[in-house]
Amino acid sequence: MRLDFKEQDPRLGKGLQRYDSNFLDSVDENYNLKIFHEEVLPIILPFTNSSDTLLDVGCGNGRIASSLSKYFYRIHAIDPYCEVNPSYIGKNTIYIKSFFGDFELSDRYNIILFYGSFYLMNNYTYEITFEKIRDLLSDNGKLIIYDDVRRKSREKVIGYYDLDSLIKYGNFTMLVDHVITNGMYRISILK
Repeated sequence: MRLDFKEQDPRLGKGLQRYDSNFLDSVDENYNLKIFHEEVLPIILPFTNSSDTLLDVGCGNGRIASSLSKYFYRIHAIDPYCEVNPSYIGKNTIYIKSFFGDFELSDRYNIILFYGSFYLMNNYTYEITFEKIRDLLSDNGKLIIYDDVRRKSREKVIGYYDLDSLIKYGNFTMLVDHVITNGMYRISILK
């Protein structure tokens, strides 16, 4: 299923993460690899096994896909804007320059990850995005969303989405809904 932009919302930006001078890690301490390894990875790992496949949507420079590569059989990582850092290229990870709406493979994934990128799906409508996610997930597949807590709240911030309504719409079940220590970011795991 190819998705078309309903209309690109310029307020959403391009979702480009700002990186350090070596293009290795985020300058945002809430999105850096330390937070990922200490707080996010321990929540994700119980839902994975080494034969799983992962689609990392909005992978940026590839740091998260690279960190996850030893836990997955195969990873496809997509981003329409950012080039991958060559130091993050691994043998089981394929980086593809693509918008999620344009991404078309016959593969199905055990896990689809939106690490700080789900809010950008408003350019397609979240409901249509959930339909595509459902098409790309394998049976018993999981959707993982790591995002700013305000985007799930009732505050109408830029990139707001009503995750509870989307869960109902997509016929998903919430397995994990955890706010990390800083209180600013939430990890949600859906099945």
